[in-house]
Amino acid sequence: MARVTLTAICLTIICYSGFAKNNCSAGAKCFVAGEFVNYQVYYNMGLIWINAGSLNTRVGNALVEGKFMHQLYLTGKTSGSFDSFFSVRDTLISYVDTSDLTPARAIKICHEGKWSGTDFFTFEPLNNGWNITTSLKRKGKWGERVNYFTENCGFDMVTSFFRLRTTIKKKKNREKKKKTKKIKQKKKKKNDKKK
Repeated sequence: MARVTLTAICLTIICYSGFAKNNCSAGAKCFVAGEFVNYQVYYNMGLIWINAGSLNTRVGNALVEGKFMHQLYLTGKTSGSFDSFFSVRDTLISYVDTSDLTPARAIKICHEGKWSGTDFFTFEPLNNGWNITTSLKRKGKWGERVNYFTENCGFDMVTSFFRLRTTIKKKKNREKKKKTKKIKQKKKKKNDKKK
């Protein structure tokens, strides 16, 4: 039950208010198909840094129900002493609309310690919100499908990660444009004073 609750929380970790799909879109993205990024994860104890594992992201393309989409991968695994203590081998895959990064489906395959499971999510935009369907596989058997309706936008963890990157990139670009505009205004004032 705790894992189902955690999955539901992770599924809707980032909620945006609004009703239409357009309110849930991220706009321009800052990644392309073929991108691969590897992050090293460290645990810090004062002055000591211990390599805990790695997190890899990859962007691909896929055809889902006749629609061209991005296939976003995120894989995480523990290493070294952490691996012998509690082994993690997780794979998360999301299929998102290429134009606005809204999710269509997501798959989470977990191997954590002695526990393993698979979660499958679908996201369907409706006029007044989103319908999210969840199927969980535990001990080799698929459980009953659960439908969840929300007036807010719904995202999985991988989509949220890539959307966050896009949002940060947009913010940096806006700040850069503001600085450039201020510099141009200062130069113009100096030139006006010289005349």
